Amino acid sequence: MLVSNEDLGEGVKEAVEVGVKAISHVLRLDRDDAYMLASMVMDLEVSQVVDPRKTVRVRLPRNLIETKRLLEALKYGK
Repeated sequence: MLVSNEDLGEGVKEAVEVGVKAISHVLRLDRDDAYMLASMVMDLEVSQVVDPRKTVRVRLPRNLIETKRLLEALKYGK
């Protein structure tokens, strides 16, 4: 999942929130449990800082969430 924002800190916050929401939706966890799980399994990477909008990438292990279910969660913004 990629997130771009002019402020790197805000981009990181947004990317983490997208990852937590995806985990919460797909695994049917409340936000707190999804956040704790995300802190253990989610990788966050700054992809670029050259353009005015900085890009942050969040990765979740494939064995945690099937790609199809992840895409469904992202599609519906849950």
